[in-house]
Amino acid sequence: MNFNQELGLKIKKLRLNEKLTLVECSELTGLSVGFLSQIENGKTSISIDNLQIIAKCLDVELNYFFVQDEEKQNVMITRKWSQNSSKKSDKIASTLLSDFENAKSIISSLLTFAPGTKADRCEETHDGDVFFYVIEGILILQTENGVAHLYPGDSAHFNAKRGFSYWNESPFITRTFFAKKRSEI
Repeated sequence: MNFNQELGLKIKKLRLNEKLTLVECSELTGLSVGFLSQIENGKTSISIDNLQIIAKCLDVELNYFFVQDEEKQNVMITRKWSQNSSKKSDKIASTLLSDFENAKSIISSLLTFAPGTKADRCEETHDGDVFFYVIEGILILQTENGVAHLYPGDSAHFNAKRGFSYWNESPFITRTFFAKKRSEI
């Protein structure tokens, strides 16, 4: 199936979901019934301007027509401008690197720790594995096995069922990559 055919099927599916006839869609867009029919059947190409008119009529963003169906996607890309940042505490900021809504198994984030003390530690418990990779600074990690100081390039992977805590007590910023199972969020 070529792009015009896929695009036509998406438009037709949206139009039918909105319970619009071709005639009604034509009246709302100012495009002829014949042209809309040719588009839906993949018989002609469409300009971006006309596609924008159809998108507005069907109440979707223009990019909807250019995103592959989820079952066809093998790679999930999260652009920098769409990453969500939040504060885990006064001393820890978290930037979600995964698309939270579409992540199937793993959530990853960038944790940034302000200079701090042990009192600023974060405590967590999860049923599955977690993973830390230190990018810069020093992360102190406490598990049931004891306390470890992780330096740039160091990583830790463990089952977090019994709980763990982590913190930065250095006078410098610490940044780590952190990942855990999706079901844990």
